[in-house]
Amino acid sequence: MAAPRWLGLRGPAGFVAARTGWSVGQAYTALLGFTVVVFLVGVGIPPVLRHGDFVIPRPLSFPSARRAAVAPVHQPAAPAFSATRVAASAPAPFADEGASVAVGSEVAPDVVSSAAPAYDDGGSFGTMVVLAHVPSPGSPEGVVSAPDGSFWVVTNDRAASGGGPSLILHFDASGHLARSYPVEGQQRGRTSGLTGVTLGPDGAVYALNVAPPIVIRLDPVTGRQVEYSHLPDLPSCVTAVALTGCEPSPVDHQPVPRGAAFDRSGRLLVTDGGQATVWRVPAGGGNPSIWHQSTDYAGDRGLAGVALDGAGSVVLSVTTSLLAVDGTGAVYLVHTKGDGGAGDRMQLAKTPAGGQPVGLAIGASGSVYVALQGANRVLVLAPNGTRRDELPHSSSPSEPRFDGPVGLAFRGQSLLVTNQSPSAHDPAAWTVMRLAVGETTVSVA
Repeated sequence: MAAPRWLGLRGPAGFVAARTGWSVGQAYTALLGFTVVVFLVGVGIPPVLRHGDFVIPRPLSFPSARRAAVAPVHQPAAPAFSATRVAASAPAPFADEGASVAVGSEVAPDVVSSAAPAYDDGGSFGTMVVLAHVPSPGSPEGVVSAPDGSFWVVTNDRAASGGGPSLILHFDASGHLARSYPVEGQQRGRTSGLTGVTLGPDGAVYALNVAPPIVIRLDPVTGRQVEYSHLPDLPSCVTAVALTGCEPSPVDHQPVPRGAAFDRSGRLLVTDGGQATVWRVPAGGGNPSIWHQSTDYAGDRGLAGVALDGAGSVVLSVTTSLLAVDGTGAVYLVHTKGDGGAGDRMQLAKTPAGGQPVGLAIGASGSVYVALQGANRVLVLAPNGTRRDELPHSSSPSEPRFDGPVGLAFRGQSLLVTNQSPSAHDPAAWTVMRLAVGETTVSVA
């Protein structure tokens, strides 16, 4: 009796090919995808968390990290992680809670008084001064301002502290460090730390951590930190069989949360620079769902900044992508539907090669401000995307200079800009700059 045809092929793939009429390569691909799905289901991890899934945010339970050298100034040291669960539907009130609602890295205009602020936010358009110096481990990235003029900064590079914890730093309105919150539970052996930061409707601070890829909710009074959401690792749409969602890239990347902004309904949008995805976290925290994706964002440094405009549409920055072989970046506008979902998208602007757009902020005029980390400039775009200006104006050696600007946040009529110094890693350059722009943030109420 003649041997079955599949015995002359390559094992299980040959059997599948013979039975289905597929090529051996197609059979291998199908078997690989099936194996991945079976593995994920077997260990209890769905390939993509279902839309609407919800879990109560839980305290982080990773091994404790070393405390940073920066001690609190005006308040006693924060306690370690609390073992008490946080009720997602009823966030605890904070001593500094008010009517403020933060959008991305911007303070909503309903908390910006028409009277003169208690801090200096003026100056000639385009002028810049050093407002604060960021202590070790340095490498400041995200920044957000509070209604009283104080501001929050998160540090990214953990290598400078020998793998120690990243810091969530609170500066007073004059730029003096008021309190330092070391982050516990970061994965060992990883140099990337915190990236984005924003303020929530409940007055809490929300910081993005790379490893593990989570959103941390910080109570600024008690210092308690809880895991607000965890970004799942999506399979590549090319190499795996994705049942409910996948990463729109030919290369499988790990999640890299980079930017965050609350929408009008209290849901948190998080840009994932590794997986070309914008996630949406339900109000109160829990499992995220895919809000928007595109192959235009594919790459390990794709999506970065996120901000909402006056119409509630979402503006995104893309540092670079696999499709941008010339090294250019881009800024996109994604319209929102009536239910808050992602609608049509348009490209507002294409940034020069090596410009590396990261942080975003939107002014009351509709102007879009973009931090160009590679070009050491802040690009000013009109609402339709045409170029209006580049800041700062001065090129005098005696004036402060950018060295890798990353984070942007409105404070009064100025922008706060974090200076990261990604190439030189110069501690003297780890600063927060105040750049006068002559307008306040946009209203999205």
